[in-house]
Amino acid sequence: MSNEEKEAFILERVRIAGTAVRQRRWRVASSVLSEVAVYVNRYSREQEEHSRARKHRVREARYVKGIPRISMLAARQLYREAFGHAMPPGWKVRWVTNCKGAGRAQGLCSLDKKMIDLRWDCHETCVATLIHEYVHVRCPTLLHGIEFEAITTAACERVGVENK
Repeated sequence: MSNEEKEAFILERVRIAGTAVRQRRWRVASSVLSEVAVYVNRYSREQEEHSRARKHRVREARYVKGIPRISMLAARQLYREAFGHAMPPGWKVRWVTNCKGAGRAQGLCSLDKKMIDLRWDCHETCVATLIHEYVHVRCPTLLHGIEFEAITTAACERVGVENK
């Protein structure tokens, strides 16, 4: 259930309890309110666990030693330097512990989410990996091959990094 649905459920139950109190049906009101209390406690615990897990993931990613950092401004400047024009709007670059669904890949370009994920442990190949993913952004229908590698190598040379 979404948060809106959960809130609507709670509000509906509270309305029913209010109606029962007005009609002096105390047992009905008591049982409905106890049901709401149990549900709210469960909902609060879920929210707290989710928040705690999210904070832990953010803290883990923030404090791992040696994580290369790249801001969106730097990512956009790298795109402009590599290809000579602005990065397409809406795209984001983020650091992740692993690229889900990509095995041991250093980077993953998700065209539908407009998101580039870079593994935080790709220290030496970070810029080359990002340029490789930028080629996917720039040429979404182009598969890995000779033409793809030629574009990636040329962009890496413009920036001054070795294509690995």
